[in-house]
Amino acid sequence: MAKVLKLYAILQFAVSPRYQGAGSSHVNVKSPVGAMNCVDDIEVSYARGYDSEREDTDEKMINEAMELAGKSEYAVVFAGLPEACETEGCDRESISIPENQNALIHAVAAVQPNTIVVLHGGSVMELPWEKEVSAILCMHLGGDGVGRAAVDLLFGDANPSGKLAETWPLKLEDNPSYLNFPGESGIVEYHEGIFMGYRYYDKKKMDVQYPFGHGLSYTEFDYSDLKLSRKTITNHDRLTVSCRVKNIGERPGKEVVQLYVGVMNSSVKRPKRELKGFRKIFLMPGEEKEVVFELESKAFAYFEPKIHDWFIESKDVQISIGSSSRDIRLAGKIHVDSDMELP
Repeated sequence: MAKVLKLYAILQFAVSPRYQGAGSSHVNVKSPVGAMNCVDDIEVSYARGYDSEREDTDEKMINEAMELAGKSEYAVVFAGLPEACETEGCDRESISIPENQNALIHAVAAVQPNTIVVLHGGSVMELPWEKEVSAILCMHLGGDGVGRAAVDLLFGDANPSGKLAETWPLKLEDNPSYLNFPGESGIVEYHEGIFMGYRYYDKKKMDVQYPFGHGLSYTEFDYSDLKLSRKTITNHDRLTVSCRVKNIGERPGKEVVQLYVGVMNSSVKRPKRELKGFRKIFLMPGEEKEVVFELESKAFAYFEPKIHDWFIESKDVQISIGSSSRDIRLAGKIHVDSDMELP
């Protein structure tokens, strides 16, 4: 795709992005590439904006970035978690990115409505400026070619297809382990049990920043024709689940189709839904494919301490297919008729 000559303001992580984790995950790479090294056929202006080695706000840097952003057509702010914020051997005390970055993004967005934030980091981040910017592209820790990948995604030469593998809460206090961690006298009790991540947030119907499995695309996908191979199964049977997914947009793209199972009216505390399978498919514009899942009976089981084994109840089960844990497109119900009994 040919790029149109435009003026952009791009800030610090565009030059030296975080592309890998810290500590023992470090590897030596020959030539890590920042986005600034990959933009060669458009006019780009650069302002540093913040110091990634510090957290205090530098008004001079922010004013320089605001001036540049105000006279540009777009402002692309490369931000996220510096290495000091997340590494092995210590726990994060906050899910915020450094305050100098937040101050910068607030300031740039105030003068430039076309502000795009590119995030680097290995874990969730609180985004107080989310509603002020026009787009957010999360690159996580994308390896030594992350700069080229970011440019390809920003200019539409590639279509994003990633999905979040964790729920992004609105604030640290929403985390299910918040009241239990770091414990007392060197002892941590895991009171949250199985209710971690989306299992916790979905059970409590809590607002979140981004749900588990979330991810946008430059195209759109339509889900239809849910089929369940049986209406009633035993604890010895398999269940085949299928649906059809169609690319109804104008761009080729990939979608991650997610299958969730929820046992209804269980006699024990269970999540509202649990991920039991996913498929990533590529579709051209207008193309449609069938997606098929095979579920073993264990997909409906929970671990029962009384028998030290998995146990399957006789219950109705909701089968859901969606684009995230909060974006369910299709749903059906079966009944599980189990011959298992507790002593």
